[in-house]
Amino acid sequence: MNTPDCETLLLADRVIREDNGKMSIIGIFRSINLPSFPAVIPPWNVYAHLNNLPDDDQISITITIYNTETTLVLFSQTIDIKKEQRKRENVDINLQIANVSFVKPGRHAVSINVNGETLRLLYFNVQQIGSSAK
Repeated sequence: MNTPDCETLLLADRVIREDNGKMSIIGIFRSINLPSFPAVIPPWNVYAHLNNLPDDDQISITITIYNTETTLVLFSQTIDIKKEQRKRENVDINLQIANVSFVKPGRHAVSINVNGETLRLLYFNVQQIGSSAK
């Protein structure tokens, strides 16, 4: 049995999949600066490269974004991928995140789960900036 792994997990302004399958990742970030709360930022992306996926007939991949201090879930989406949709034991996930409201500053996380098992956590900070900050 394969042990699934999340080789790459990134937050980016934009991810483009070219016709030849190559991915272009633009504007990788690990912090979000906002003038006030609650706040909604323009759409952004979570990109993940998963490998050693199980040979199950269907796998469920869940991406969750939450505040690590309050455990408030800001976003969660599950993607079910059938075996016939996968060409190999690996898969690229490019999920656009829109209309997520950050309620307060603090440490946040993106978790990626396959069939209920957490493969990776990516921490990022959401900070309040003053009107004079650049």
